[in-house]
Amino acid sequence: MLNCRRCNSERLLELARLDGGDHWVYRCRDCGFLFSPPEGHVAGENVIPAPTPDGPEEARRRLAELATVRSRPAAAPIR
Repeated sequence: MLNCRRCNSERLLELARLDGGDHWVYRCRDCGFLFSPPEGHVAGENVIPAPTPDGPEEARRRLAELATVRSRPAAAPIR
């Protein structure tokens, strides 16, 4: 079974890969830590699988949308 390397939690989320050659990456649902397991490691039943995009181009488009949203200036603080 795969555990978080920081807090040893078993509550993990599998992140989507853009290409088949990319490494698997997991996010801990408790502490938010991102990590890749050693080669050949099997995730186990405790991992929520990543949503499958319609293809690599669709995944890249979604990432570009996220980057656009994150690059917008923050609103002025409310006083």
